[in-house]
Parts: sequence; structure tokens; C-alpha cells
Amino acid sequence: MTTQQDAGSSAAFSACTASSDVAAGFPELDVRGIPLEQRCPAITAALEALAPGEGLTIVTRHNPLPRMQLALGPMLATQVQLRSIAACPSCWRLSLVRV
Repeated sequence: MTTQQDAGSSAAFSACTASSDVAAGFPELDVRGIPLEQRCPAITAALEALAPGEGLTIVTRHNPLPRMQLALGPMLATQVQLRSIAACPSCWRLSLVRV
């Protein structure tokens, strides 16, 4: 289970590899190798391709929520549910489910 340590810290959650909250079985979209300007379009396309009830885990080097909320605000508010978030020193994992 992830634990919040310091809400203002980029390391606000416990080790992602040990987290039971990260949705097992979801395909992963590792955006670490995608150029920054192409990440949100890639994430949007992947989320739009999901059927309701299907999920996706996004892997990135930093907390993806602030940028995703700006770029995908309406979609995140109405079509996608945050399932879990976990962080370790090398990556963040954000699991989302299409509703």
C-alpha cells in the first residue's frame, strides 16, 4: 500500500515496486522515452482506446497529475478514474480506469 509522507514532496509516496495498490494486470504506457510535447497526446490516445472498465498504468519520471490535469482536465473529470498512484526513486506509476 502506498503511504503519503509529505504532500509537498515529489517523493510523497512509498516505493512503487512494493505497492499492492498499483493495478496488477493493466497494460503499461511508459512515457519516459516519449518527447515531452508528445506525452499528453499519447496518453490521451491510449485512454480513449480503452473500453469502460479497462485500465492503464502510466509510468513516468515525475508526478504526472499536475500536467495531466491541465492537459486532460475534462477527460479526467468525467471519463477516467484514478485507481492508484505510487512512487519510487526512479519512477511514478499512475493507474487509471476508463468509466
